[in-house]
Amino acid sequence: MAAVLELVVIADDLTGAADTSVRFCPFLERVWLFPMGIPEGVRKPLKSTGWAVHTDSRPLPPREAFLRTRCMASRLLPMAPAMIYKKVDSCMRGNVGTEVQALLEVLGSPCAFIAPAHPEMGRTTLRGLHLLHGTPVSLTEMGRDPLSPVRSSKLQELVAGPCGLPAAHLELEWVEGPLEAMEDQIRKLMAKGVRHVSFDALEMSHLQKIAQAGMEMGALLVGSAGLATALARVRFGARGVSTKQLPVLARARHLVVVGSKSERAKAQVQALAGGAGVRRIQVPCHERGERRGWEPFLKEEQGSLLLTPEVGHGSHPDPRAITGALARVAREIVMSWSPHTLFLTGGETAQATLETLGVRRIRLMGEAQGGVVLGKAHGGLAAGLLILTKAGAFGDDEVILKTLGSLSRPCQ
Repeated sequence: MAAVLELVVIADDLTGAADTSVRFCPFLERVWLFPMGIPEGVRKPLKSTGWAVHTDSRPLPPREAFLRTRCMASRLLPMAPAMIYKKVDSCMRGNVGTEVQALLEVLGSPCAFIAPAHPEMGRTTLRGLHLLHGTPVSLTEMGRDPLSPVRSSKLQELVAGPCGLPAAHLELEWVEGPLEAMEDQIRKLMAKGVRHVSFDALEMSHLQKIAQAGMEMGALLVGSAGLATALARVRFGARGVSTKQLPVLARARHLVVVGSKSERAKAQVQALAGGAGVRRIQVPCHERGERRGWEPFLKEEQGSLLLTPEVGHGSHPDPRAITGALARVAREIVMSWSPHTLFLTGGETAQATLETLGVRRIRLMGEAQGGVVLGKAHGGLAAGLLILTKAGAFGDDEVILKTLGSLSRPCQ
């Protein structure tokens, strides 16, 4: 049987790689997430497969992000993937224009179609302004992100400013008009040297038209999980494999690690901490294992242990120190308590924890809730463990609580 690598998703953080590539699970035999990069010696798959990788480059200086992205793309080219999708943050944090430029150089694509909108999650673009629940994104908490603040809400500036290549934006009249007219307009822009084209989008039908045009014109498609969903529908249509049944666990033990500082994540922590059978442990950023406030809880056969950063005073500590401390404590608990699930919120938190556990790949199974990705760990100290990941700013206040409830069956 011929090797088939149908799709590779390249993201700038781990949770983004997960919540985008999972959109293709209904259409592919296997979808693998590589938390620590593509392992040496990995071969092209023998079944219809998707891969998800990430460069961990969102908070990096532009030049370093460019080099990481270019290196990743160069590593993937010998695998001859049928399509590469560039995943970017739905709120446009990170080095979007720079990383798109790197991919265009390596892949030789004629242009990039950039549509970060994710209407299902309140991310839309109108008249060139990128919005979060109707508010220009730079005026929301995303403008105050501690690692990668969004300085502008103008999409054309965000995709062109860092890289210097000509960029253009197509407003709603083009996206809602005939497909042929939109493609003709893009060709005119490309004739003027434009290589980065961004789009207004308010609903899924807009994203599906952008995906269709991108496939027909051979463009590099760049977006969030929203455009990925549209691409899956356009590219694979009714073709689908059997839907995987998500597990339901009796006497389930859940370890939840929340490192994100977003207001949404804070609300989710409060909702979960108030639930029955939940013990919250606040981990200081200097945690080295000498404080073990979680040990009494480890005698429980079921329940949820919630790890969050310690609420401190004064200046904010280094975010990397926080995620490192959470990861170290999570490793100890995984080894001593053997939880059934590990729920990780926030890209940096997920990355640090999975690296500490030595997880080299995760086979994705599907979404437990909207934006919450479920998979099974392969390799490392967490082999066989069910892994759940979620971007910090995604989901309603009870999304973690509801997810754990859906996976747990009360014992009679």
